[in-house]
Amino acid sequence: MPLLGSLFAKHAVTQLDAFIIDVEGFDWEIIQTLPFRHTHPTLLVYEHLHLKPAADAECSAFWKRRGIKFYGGTLTRWLF
Repeated sequence: MPLLGSLFAKHAVTQLDAFIIDVEGFDWEIIQTLPFRHTHPTLLVYEHLHLKPAADAECSAFWKRRGIKFYGGTLTRWLF
């Protein structure tokens, strides 16, 4: 189990109000480790400016498949 999933399970985290990611181009890698089966943040903010085009497209498709709306400008995306 990825680290975040282990931490959420250990501390019985079932709800996240907000989760903000800014790891200079590795945001998609972090997002993929979130345990969405057990919890989903009400607000997720991540920086997509430094993502490689393929990672940005894959990340956008990930949200669309789940029916999650995202908004953003040139630097960050806000998901609700």
